[in-house]
Amino acid sequence: SWPVFISVFESVLKLNRLLSFMYTLDFKSLIAKEYQSMVVCLDVKSLYNLHGLKYDQLLRTPTQKPKFIIPLEKAVVWIQNVRDYVCRFIAVSSYYGDAFFENAQAMQM
Repeated sequence: SWPVFISVFESVLKLNRLLSFMYTLDFKSLIAKEYQSMVVCLDVKSLYNLHGLKYDQLLRTPTQKPKFIIPLEKAVVWIQNVRDYVCRFIAVSSYYGDAFFENAQAMQM
C-alpha cells in the first residue's frame, strides 16, 4: 500500500494547497462578488443562512430554490468533500511511521 500512497500523495498535497488558497483574500478578490459566499461558509446550511434563505423549507421543497443558489450549493459540497478527503488522507499517513516524514518539504510546514 505504500507505493500507492506515495503515487497519490503529491496530488493530495496539491489539493490541500488549492483549498488553502481558496480561503485567502487573494482568491476572494479573483471571483465575482456573487460567488464569494462559497468560500466563507462551512456547509450548505450555512450558505443558505448567509443568503437569508430558509434551509429547512428549501430542503422539503427543492423546486423553490432560487436559481443563483444551485451552483453555489454544488461548489460548497465539492469544497467540503475535498477538504474532508484531504484531511482523512493526511490522517492515514501517520500509519506509515517515519517513512511519511522522509520528504521534509512535502507539507511546507
